[in-house]
Amino acid sequence: MKRRFQLILALGVAVVAAMAVYASRSSHAPLSLPPGNVTAHQISPYWHFDPVPDDRMFYQWPILDSATANPSLDASIRATFRNPAVFDPDASSKSCFDPRLALRFGSGPQMLDLAICLHCDNMQIYKSGKAVDFRNLSREGHREIEKLTYQIFPDADVKDAAANARAEEIDGQRSKPASAPTTR
Repeated sequence: MKRRFQLILALGVAVVAAMAVYASRSSHAPLSLPPGNVTAHQISPYWHFDPVPDDRMFYQWPILDSATANPSLDASIRATFRNPAVFDPDASSKSCFDPRLALRFGSGPQMLDLAICLHCDNMQIYKSGKAVDFRNLSREGHREIEKLTYQIFPDADVKDAAANARAEEIDGQRSKPASAPTTR
């Protein structure tokens, strides 16, 4: 009995320590952004519907459009993600995560990628191709990133509508009942 109590206590301490380490890793401090070009991708959350060549994928999401930021836009993007007010460490995570915007900072081993969903205000962070953090955006962050999105991709809402229409078309085809065999 005493041994079981010690084991449960040790397990509890380990869980608390792991949560503390995770919380410190996920602090919503400003991002450390590597030097190099900023490339923006408009991505579709409907990655599973149509086959897409690997060079047109951003992780599991198809790339609809891409743009390299000019120097002034590059500076605006970097300033936005260095601002700690963009993140809300106390926000609860919503469940949709249908990212429409992706940003790539730099290249090579220091490359940092962001997949951003402005529906649920969540952001997945990748470093050198591996998911390393997940953050919640604040209301200010949502507004700033939405403004940047429309500066980079002025017709983003049109492409969102096209992606939604395609998804609804495919969903409609999947939900139609199979036709009954005809007999004569």
